[in-house]
Amino acid sequence: MSQEQTPRPGRTTSADWLRGPLVPGFTEPTGGAAADETWYCAACRKGDALTFSLTTVMDSAGHHVLALPSDITSSHFAVVSGDTTLYEGDGVSGGALTVSPDKAPYTVVYDQTRTNDDFRQSLTTHTEWTFASGHSGGRTVPDNWTCVSEAGEYDGPAQCSALPVVVPRYQLDTAPDGTSPAGDAHLVVGFGHVPGVVAPPAVTEAAVEVSFDGGERWTEASVTAPGEGRFRADWTTPDAAAGRDASLRVTGTDADGNAATQTVKAAFTVAADRG
Repeated sequence: MSQEQTPRPGRTTSADWLRGPLVPGFTEPTGGAAADETWYCAACRKGDALTFSLTTVMDSAGHHVLALPSDITSSHFAVVSGDTTLYEGDGVSGGALTVSPDKAPYTVVYDQTRTNDDFRQSLTTHTEWTFASGHSGGRTVPDNWTCVSEAGEYDGPAQCSALPVVVPRYQLDTAPDGTSPAGDAHLVVGFGHVPGVVAPPAVTEAAVEVSFDGGERWTEASVTAPGEGRFRADWTTPDAAAGRDASLRVTGTDADGNAATQTVKAAFTVAADRG
């Protein structure tokens, strides 16, 4: 599923579906969405009501709802502040809770395992988002957005501000079947923030690691910054990894210290040695 798009006479549009890694994330309203179309904020704070609601599976182009609910065989969601777990649950991908009005650090952790015979990659993910948040008395979201109140109901955008949650967006250099040959390889990952954040701080730091043994050992990639929140990671895939799945772990941190770390097991497969 993707957001609605309007076909234009004389224009050709291409779409890239199911390119991995397939990860939990946040959907975004399309640029041409109608101003009166209601959008439910997935990562917002309204007064002291904090909402964090994930889309469980998205591809690298932002298409979502790529898996049936029955595909998710296990998941765990938790919200932590300091040493205190404020909320946690199994079989859920989000929650809404009332928190202290004081500005405080928060960490949201989401683990997900899927089982689907049509997919062999990106079936297990672990993501941690860290950010700071305090009482929201103002509004940063558009007029047509609605947010969860302290009463647990959606009731419009007043006093609703988007949380400064960092979001990775992947451009993985693989074939359509999710394979990549041994040798020189790279990943371009762009970091932004969830929709609704006004004047988000720039993402200034990034790290990318690759594992060829299911996450037992990690190799740090060489990272350069082309700009505009994009980072390129380069590494060498060993010949001995041919035929194996490779895992990725990426971290992005903005200038205010908000960060996201996402681990994807079997994010791609090293192509078998044809020799």
